[in-house]
Amino acid sequence: MEGYIKNTRDFTSDVFLTLPIIIVGFVFFIGTLTSNVGMLYLFVGHAILVPSLSFLANAKGSAWFENDSFSILKLFRWLFSVSSVFFTLLYGFRLDVGNWLWYIPVMIPFVGQFIMHHLQQDKSVFWFFNIPAWFTTPNPMTRAAATCDLLPGGSELKYPEVSPSKWVTHIAFFFGFIFSNAAAIYNQPSPIIRAGSDESDTAARQAKLDERITNRKVLSAGIMTSSIVILLITLGLRYWRTPCEAGFFYSLIPSIIIATTGACWFNILYYICGVKPTDVLGIVQGMISPDMADNPIVCLGS
Repeated sequence: MEGYIKNTRDFTSDVFLTLPIIIVGFVFFIGTLTSNVGMLYLFVGHAILVPSLSFLANAKGSAWFENDSFSILKLFRWLFSVSSVFFTLLYGFRLDVGNWLWYIPVMIPFVGQFIMHHLQQDKSVFWFFNIPAWFTTPNPMTRAAATCDLLPGGSELKYPEVSPSKWVTHIAFFFGFIFSNAAAIYNQPSPIIRAGSDESDTAARQAKLDERITNRKVLSAGIMTSSIVILLITLGLRYWRTPCEAGFFYSLIPSIIIATTGACWFNILYYICGVKPTDVLGIVQGMISPDMADNPIVCLGS
């Protein structure tokens, strides 16, 4: 019995440490096998936006200096990461792109990193928006296990020098996307049924539609609530049980920015691009009109 408990604990720990890889792999394969456009776009977000977010959270120093030497590669990564995340937030919140005031947050880290570099205090882009980090220091520097990285042994960085880690970045982005998905489906306009042959028939079909709408809203609200709870529990375990992070409150604002970027990525797909199959949770079936649900149309070959 003791051996069984130990094996179960070890298996659970392995799953937890590789959770982002499991999630991203699941999203990719399910999206590919089922042609779920929403899943595939979520995978694109993990493949492009998450590395950009991780760079902005952890790459320190001036935008064009790497170890006191000019680096065109770092400048390109800086510009690409800032642009992809900035415009995702801008379009996700549906703000006026032409308003130059929204571009001030981009110039703050660009100038600030240059100044801090010459003061020999290299900082990341997110540091300039992370107010708790201005007055606190991260947990003591340690050489943690290689499992702190997504791929064991794939990084020589010391932890918690990296904060939030790629692990936290993937998890926060994923749950931000899921929360926004559920919120959009919750606020989706209700379908309008056609008038029936008499008032009683119309009232009966309207009652069935109202029941489906109620179920959709309850399910969506439950997913929004559970996604927040699961995210907090998952991050709590990460910060409490592993030596891989700099501290929960020290990384709180960057994690919120990352989750918000995930939510904005969904908003771009759903509201701007009009990609309705982005309903990765499958809640939308609660919106089917009774005319389709109760009297399905079957196409038969001639």
